[in-house]
Amino acid sequence: MLCIAALDTLHALRHSKGLSGSSQTAVAALLDLGANANALFDAKGFCRDEHRATRLLLRQTHSSRIVDEYLPRLRDLEQTRPAPGGDSRRHEATVRYRDAVVRLSLGTAVSIAFRYPSLDDGIVAVQTDAELVALLRVVTLSQVVDDVFDYEADQKMRLPSYLTAHRSVARGLELTRNVVGACSSLRDLRHSRIAFPFRAGHLLTAVIAKLSIAIAGHLYRREVVETAKS
Repeated sequence: MLCIAALDTLHALRHSKGLSGSSQTAVAALLDLGANANALFDAKGFCRDEHRATRLLLRQTHSSRIVDEYLPRLRDLEQTRPAPGGDSRRHEATVRYRDAVVRLSLGTAVSIAFRYPSLDDGIVAVQTDAELVALLRVVTLSQVVDDVFDYEADQKMRLPSYLTAHRSVARGLELTRNVVGACSSLRDLRHSRIAFPFRAGHLLTAVIAKLSIAIAGHLYRREVVETAKS
């Protein structure tokens, strides 16, 4: 819902009115569809009936064609995702995979919310539009926080994440800290009335992500020490 609120705020600041009810409904349905698809790829309780119902709902909106582009691209990314427990190159590959999924998912939401003619228009926007770049980094930083606190579950289920990508917890934390550092800068985001809520949200999320990395160092201290000894 935070994604919908952010897109609604951006639309209101730029056009003096928020997203239409139909656009909000379509974006919410897309997020539900993405979450259910993620459950399928991660073997976490995929609901086929919910998937069909959401697809049917989206087919009745202006977003049908964009969603038809989104799902095959998401499937391709998920079916070729890196396995966990590798080296630094594996971690880099995992970062690229996670970035690609975020750009695709957020780009799809943007295309639907702002009624862009194609999915690629939304993907380009989240990489070039200053406020959307900030939102993209907020989503990435939020994923880092999730990965920190889901580490043990992800490790048990052999799911690729920022922390499980490397076989060494200590090295995984170090590399993930670098990801947080890279996402914490917004030097390229202009200072303006429109940018303010996105700068503020980004700053808060960056602080939380950095704090989560520090907490992880304590939560998984035993694994870090054992790695250092070996």
